[in-house]
Amino acid sequence: PLRRAAAAGGPRGRPRGRSRTSPRGRRRRLATAAALLPEPQLIILDEPTNGLDPAGQQEIRSLIRSLAREGRTIFLSSHMLHEVEQLCERVAILKQGRVIAEGRVDELLRRGRGVLVRVGADLARAAEVLREAPWVSGVEERDGALLVRAPVERAADINALLTARSLPVAEIRAYEERLEDFFLEVTRSS
Repeated sequence: PLRRAAAAGGPRGRPRGRSRTSPRGRRRRLATAAALLPEPQLIILDEPTNGLDPAGQQEIRSLIRSLAREGRTIFLSSHMLHEVEQLCERVAILKQGRVIAEGRVDELLRRGRGVLVRVGADLARAAEVLREAPWVSGVEERDGALLVRAPVERAADINALLTARSLPVAEIRAYEERLEDFFLEVTRSS
């Protein structure tokens, strides 16, 4: 436990000495080290990589993964959603103190998969055409493109369908929603 705490507290495993780490980053590392000394089974971390340089962030993420592999329960609060997506198995999204979405990260993001299509013209008509296909469960506009809720394997069918209706396809690719996209969607709609 002392060795792990020292590794968490010091730059590259050195608990003492001069460091290029910012004073704020150094304090964060030392606080993390102190919290790990009693080997808790439940660890609550609030913005654990905030104020750290990229190497320090990587070390803390590695430490969190290691603790999780040991069976420790870790509650992580962070606005860095790409980091949450990398580290967490489950998430809960809060808005004004209420849980508005929760579940396994992979399950929450699975519903955001589909095919992103950019057409040369007439986005509204392309959306209508795609909604008629029985294997399309939904179509929504995203930044001047269409997010088609359909299996990625249907990309060629989507292209053929639009081309047959004189709607030239400028781009077509698999789309996988990120946690940040999911967060924005659920916080806007609730």
